[in-house]
Amino acid sequence: MKINYNRKKREPEVDRQIKVNYAPAKRVLNKFKWRLTVLVILSPFIYFVGKLLFGLLLSSASGFVVLNNSMTYQAPRDCAVEEIHVSTGENVKSGQLLVILKDSELEELIKKATKDLDNLKNILITNEDIKVNYLRKQLGQAQKSLVYYTQQYSKINYLFERQAATVNEKKTALLQLDAIRSKYYDIEYEIESLKLEKIQTNQELSVRPEYIALVDKIKELRQKKSQLVIRAKGDEAITSLDVQTGNVLFRGDQILRSVVKDKPVIIAYVKPDFIDRIAQGQIADIKLPSGIKIKAIVQDNVLTTSRLPEYLTTPMLGRQRMLLVNLRPLQDVPEKELVDGLPVKVTFIGKTQTLITKIEKLFQWD
Repeated sequence: MKINYNRKKREPEVDRQIKVNYAPAKRVLNKFKWRLTVLVILSPFIYFVGKLLFGLLLSSASGFVVLNNSMTYQAPRDCAVEEIHVSTGENVKSGQLLVILKDSELEELIKKATKDLDNLKNILITNEDIKVNYLRKQLGQAQKSLVYYTQQYSKINYLFERQAATVNEKKTALLQLDAIRSKYYDIEYEIESLKLEKIQTNQELSVRPEYIALVDKIKELRQKKSQLVIRAKGDEAITSLDVQTGNVLFRGDQILRSVVKDKPVIIAYVKPDFIDRIAQGQIADIKLPSGIKIKAIVQDNVLTTSRLPEYLTTPMLGRQRMLLVNLRPLQDVPEKELVDGLPVKVTFIGKTQTLITKIEKLFQWD
């Protein structure tokens, strides 16, 4: 066997001018194939984890556009119907009085708290009031005496000028007038001093913890009472009146229904798990089928539920019972998408959604 010691060195990647696969782990294509394979295998897991995190952080729901906005007025608490000021078919203006409800227990709580507040005031102020009332009586008597002695002095002075009265008589009349005048001014000064003391007492009273607690309690109770006065939320037509005067209602019972024409609203079907995330006044993103996004605001706290319509059902959700949330658009819905029943996607904006929106804006290219 002949050994050639002068053999030329060959490149490990080329054999007789033909490239060969060598060290596959070092090839870019093989690396890409390997990573793609791992990604395909893990994709279901990544999808479900992403959906789970999305559900935990954001509150999304399916919804639709409603052109004839149906409004439902419900009892805010257990109460009775005291007065009804509308009838079925009547057109009402925004802010117009519809129904007055009464809660006897709430009325008693307000009376008791008001009485307790008055008693607290009386404990500190009664003594001053008694003194002021007494001095006012004294002032009235002194005023009568002042008028009398002023007239007497005028008569004596008149007689003195005609030499029909003596100097001593004139001096005596003047001394009596000065004495009663001094008494009148002293009483008047004392009354004013007591008034200043009363003002100071009132100022001291307003910073006492028990006084502040009662004032806050009365304010809270009166705010609850104001909710029993039902007024129209917009220009509406009453479609049904479901109560009569004297009816006893429980919280959430329907009082009446109305419609607001030509003012679109968004009705969203929200999972019951998200009830803590939805509140009156909350802002939401509405994504229309064209891809346009507009803002909307939750009109009322969630008080009703309904089964998911068939056209919004999925194999996983089925027709389960969902929370009904009414939203009022804060921006105009494009005219071409003012379609009754148009499906939309609703995302309720919380702190997490606000942060995500800011991040998205950072990576947007003009």
